[in-house]
Amino acid sequence: MRYLRIAKGSVGEMRNQLYIALTVDYISKATFEEVNQRLEDLAKQIGGFIVYLQAHKERVSIRNS
Repeated sequence: MRYLRIAKGSVGEMRNQLYIALTVDYISKATFEEVNQRLEDLAKQIGGFIVYLQAHKERVSIRNS
């Protein structure tokens, strides 16, 4: 879980760098939009996996109680 949260934070940092790249005209708007969408999707996938693992952990601990 810890590493998944770190990975999700890294996605956020990458999105920040992407905005900077767009601002200084290092990338086109089309490239920005494509990569940004992929990063948003990745953040959602990581977040969903975290939620799934937390729920699974709770179910396992309830069963073992």
